[in-house]
Amino acid sequence: MFYSALHYARAYLLKTHVQTDSHGDLFDAIKFDPKLKGIYAQYRHLFDYGINARYRLNVYGRADVEKAKPSLEFIEHHIKKLL
Repeated sequence: MFYSALHYARAYLLKTHVQTDSHGDLFDAIKFDPKLKGIYAQYRHLFDYGINARYRLNVYGRADVEKAKPSLEFIEHHIKKLL
């Protein structure tokens, strides 16, 4: 779900000719773009899930997936309106 959110954010940023080369750059672009800053908390939520799964080897179950879904749905809906 995190990478889906990342690709949505990058799609919008490419449309606005903003290039990001790292997760930090992308966080800043989201945080400081007036049209994207509203998704920052949801994006951060999914980023944290991804980091915890990949590097801390947290195991997530169905309940965790259900908690994460609204964040992705919010991001998807928000960015689709901008594209």
